[in-house]
Formats: sequence, C-alpha cells, structure tokens
Amino acid sequence: MSVKSRILRLSISDSTKESLSLVYHKLHDPALKTYLAFVSSNRKNEWVKKERDQDVELISKFKPVEEIIPIHISSWHHGSAYFRIKTEDGIYFVKKEINREIVEREVSFFHLVDGSDEHIKSLFPQLYYFSHENDASYIISSYIDQIETNENILRKLTHKDQEVLIYQMLDLVRWMRKVGVCHNDIRLENFFFSKGRLILFDFGYSCLFQNREAFLDSLSKEELEKLNKHNRIGKYESDDIFSVFYIMKEICPDFMSQYRDIWSEINSYMGERVLRKII
Repeated sequence: MSVKSRILRLSISDSTKESLSLVYHKLHDPALKTYLAFVSSNRKNEWVKKERDQDVELISKFKPVEEIIPIHISSWHHGSAYFRIKTEDGIYFVKKEINREIVEREVSFFHLVDGSDEHIKSLFPQLYYFSHENDASYIISSYIDQIETNENILRKLTHKDQEVLIYQMLDLVRWMRKVGVCHNDIRLENFFFSKGRLILFDFGYSCLFQNREAFLDSLSKEELEKLNKHNRIGKYESDDIFSVFYIMKEICPDFMSQYRDIWSEINSYMGERVLRKII
C-alpha cells in the first residue's frame, strides 16, 4: 500500500490528511526529482537512437527541420512526446501523440479557437499543421518561450499585471460558455504567461458540453483520477469554472475583494452546479 493510501485511511480530518501528504512529498521531492531526471534522460537517449530520424522526416513535411530538441518523452504507455523545432522561418512546438482520440479532441478545440475573434485567439497557441503518420499524429503549433516557472512569474506580478490576467481569465470563461466547450483540465501547469497575457493549452480532454456526459463515461478510472487531482470534474457546465476560480486566486489571492464584479459573475456560474443538482 502506498504512503498516500495509508494517510487517506487514517481516522483524521481531511485537512490534516492533506497536510501530511504535502509534508511527505516535500521530504521526498529531491529524490523524486533526481529519479525523474534520470528517467527523462534515458527516454531522450532512446528516442535519439530509435525515432529521431523518422520524426524529423515526417515533421519536415510541414517545413524542413533545421534543429529538433526533445522537451519531454513520455513512456510508450502514455504515448506522447513534445519537441521544439527550428525551421528557416521560425521556431515551433510539436506534439507527437499515438492516442488518436486525444488528437481529434485537440484539433477540434483548435478549430473552435480559429473561428473566434483575434483577442480570443491570442489566449491560445496557434495551430499550423496536423498530420497522422505511421500510427502517430503530429500537431505543430506556435512555440511559447517562457524561461521562468509560473510560480515565479505570478510572485512578481504588479497590481496592474494581476488585473490584466484576471480579466483575460474572465474572457476565457465567457468564450467557453458561449461556444459550449469544456476544457476539463484547467490548471496552472496548462498555462503559459508570456508578454502580459496568459495562454491556455493542452486540449486533449476537451469536449463540447452537449457531449460531456458521454465523454466522461468513456474515460478510464486512471484518467478520471488524473483529472480530478487538479480539477473538479463532473457532468456540469460550470465545473471548469471551479478550476478557473483557483487559477484566479493564484494570480491574485485577494481577487474576490478587489474585483467584486468578476467574483460575482464567477460565483454565479459556480452556483449553477448546485442549483442543477438540487433540481
């Protein structure tokens, strides 16, 4: 039984369990980081030996690749790889994915964004190319250059910076509700903060709200546990809003008192979940 499982079985309050879990992970964090770095290095070396030349050849159907740098190579079980490529006219981000359903959801989300106004488009990466080759798909989009971690960036925000990002978050919420789409994995790790704007990415678990119940029923227990680790996932249109609320608090811890109009709107959306459950 894992340490986390043992903690969850203790006869103590949920808040105490959460505190114990955080302490445990902090104590083991250095060892975990060392292990993950070792695994990542091995996977990248294996990729260079076995797959690099083929990936370069297939990606070059978009544009001739002058340089390719692996950002992350997951295990084959998860089937994703991320690259930074350089071509003669710029730098792009490439996602290689073997799960066709994830790819179809990502591309569908990109197409929804493409049909929106320029302001909304600026809050997402731009899709440049998509192809399916040899049982794997390649999604090529804009590369967002971000040196610092999100945590460090948020720590340095001025009051004006916070205000801009909070309103951009609100624009995201309104747009998703307008087009009827659910992202289902809104968390800090799925945002870039670049040049005074936020950029939301990773649409692999997105779906139209009208299809959400069937979509969530189709996911494995492992996938649902992964999503619920960071979000509140359920069969309500407002569930993404809870995730947005937590991000807003990361951006500006006092946003509920500083931006009462925005908090009122967000709170009304979250309240829809409760009303629908009662009804």
